[in-house]
Amino acid sequence: MRRLLEHAASEPGVVARGTPTAEIASGLCVSAHTVRDHLKSLFAKTRVSSRGELVARLFTEHYWPALPEPVEDQRAAAGRRVRVR
Repeated sequence: MRRLLEHAASEPGVVARGTPTAEIASGLCVSAHTVRDHLKSLFAKTRVSSRGELVARLFTEHYWPALPEPVEDQRAAAGRRVRVR
C-alpha cells in the first residue's frame, strides 16, 4: 500500500490537477491524514512548502529543460538575424 501511495502522491498530474486530499485518499483507500503526511514528506524532500511550489519545481527541473527552444532563439543562436516586429 505504501508503494501505491508514494506513486500516486508523487505523480505530478495528481498534484498539478489540484486533486483534493480527500479524493486522493478515497481513491487509494487510505485516510486523508495519511495522504497529508506523505505530501508533507514530499515537500520536505523537495524543499517546498506547498503543492503549487511542488508543481513549479517539477516543471522547472523536469519539463521545462526538455521543451524546444523558440524559433527566434534558435535562429539567433545560429548567428542569423532575427527580425522583431
